[in-house]
Amino acid sequence: MHFSVEAAALQRAFTVLNPVIPRRSLIPITSNVLLRFSGERLEIVTNNLDQAMRIRLRAEGTAGEATVNGQRFMALVQAAPEGAQIGVSLAADFVDIKYGRSRFKLATLPVADFPVPPKSETTTRRLALQKGELAHLLAVGWAVSSEETRYYLCGVYLHDAGDEIVAVATDGHRLARHTMARPTEWDDATTTGGIIPTEAVRYLKSAVGDRACELTLSESAVEVTFNMPEPDGPVSFRSKLIDGSFPDYNRVIPASDQRAAVATIIVANLRAALKRCSVALSAVERLDKAAVKPKVAVTFTLHDGTLELRAAGDFGESYNEVLDIDWTGDTRTIGVNRDYFDGAAEIVDSEKMLLMPGDAGDPMRIEPESRDGRVYVVMPMRV
Repeated sequence: MHFSVEAAALQRAFTVLNPVIPRRSLIPITSNVLLRFSGERLEIVTNNLDQAMRIRLRAEGTAGEATVNGQRFMALVQAAPEGAQIGVSLAADFVDIKYGRSRFKLATLPVADFPVPPKSETTTRRLALQKGELAHLLAVGWAVSSEETRYYLCGVYLHDAGDEIVAVATDGHRLARHTMARPTEWDDATTTGGIIPTEAVRYLKSAVGDRACELTLSESAVEVTFNMPEPDGPVSFRSKLIDGSFPDYNRVIPASDQRAAVATIIVANLRAALKRCSVALSAVERLDKAAVKPKVAVTFTLHDGTLELRAAGDFGESYNEVLDIDWTGDTRTIGVNRDYFDGAAEIVDSEKMLLMPGDAGDPMRIEPESRDGRVYVVMPMRV
């Protein structure tokens, strides 16, 4: 095997591949990347057994394949000078890498030992997503749990529900649900949904962004294919799904038609007020060296077209502010987690939001003013 490729192309490729290449691994072969050249395409594959990636680049050379340590190869590629052409050759049990007057050798491991990602199972659902649609669905990751004992909540549950594709996440204290119309391309296979783990969600939000892509969901894995800007080739990312059952989240989402009291709040004003609350409760000088987290409990009192926010800290600090809102109910006081509520206000991504509180202890329903299918739930807290 021998191939020559632009350093800039490899550098862009490893920017995408880097999060999936292990820094350390108990299984040495999973720290390696597979370099496979055929025709005019260089294929780079990495697989840490939970996530795998495949990217194709234009190159010139002779066919062959080899595996090299991913982190070391990436470091050499990133150190190449601007405009360099990188040549890679396989010789015995090492690869020779050169650019300019620099020469390097990296040891190889047998290609046969490399865990090539399996092909998708036959029971799959394929979904062609337009620009921004994957980002829209995965934005619910705001509410994903980090509690490993409830592993089935540590991801985004993507599934179909009637005429809609639904993405939902919850940690038991907050919940986010986004929907989109079910397209005809979403074929009728036996796989109805799966839980995409948090690590994969974060990667996809970062790497794919607002690009159009194709999503394939099987009983055990999700695969997303997207195109890099020219002249780079397509990228395929595959991740195992969480093996578990997502709870019946619909039971904790209050129905909007059962909430007569509705507050219409300007999001920017509310977030600015919550920011001032955070500053007020963390501005007290600590006399000891122990780290003390600011209080996050805030009392909301809704009455007569106003929202009053009140909070108090452990060191005598306090906060009070009144915002003008539209309110269609009697006076009501509820306790909220400031960080959770601010997160919900941020993800609403709308000029105004609708807050529908229930009785004391009931979950609060939050929606953008447009009521476009996005729903958020925040549980109240004792103050």
